[in-house]
Amino acid sequence: MARPKKLTLDFFVHDAFASTDIKIRRLEKRHRCEGYSTFFKLLELLCQHDGMRLPLDDIGVLEILADDFNLRDATHLTTIIQDCVEIGLLDRQLWQSERVVFSQGLYQRYMTRLEDRKQAALRQKRSKEAKSLTDRIIEVESQVITRDNL
Repeated sequence: MARPKKLTLDFFVHDAFASTDIKIRRLEKRHRCEGYSTFFKLLELLCQHDGMRLPLDDIGVLEILADDFNLRDATHLTTIIQDCVEIGLLDRQLWQSERVVFSQGLYQRYMTRLEDRKQAALRQKRSKEAKSLTDRIIEVESQVITRDNL
């Protein structure tokens, strides 16, 4: 029996100048280091979930995450997430309609990385690897709701 295909990320690129991004600066102005660390911890969690979607409609899950993130409580976590949405760091529609955390930027970086790897495989005449990457791209796209599809 074959292993199930993994549609999660082992890592993501954290730009060396992320803290100078205007959106991150706005988040830090509102929440200081707690906002910064919470945002990047949320990105780490997104990487661990198929479809890069993190449902947070359960208060119990919010309480556990708030504790894991060393925040006061679930309300504090929700406030930071809401501010990330308002600032444009996280998807507004998914958060408001389903209480799902999703980062369009993280998703785009992942898809770009897969496409780059596929093109490199094709250039090096590794068609089996390119086919596998194409299949993975299709599978990930089918699991993720992008802004265009909403």
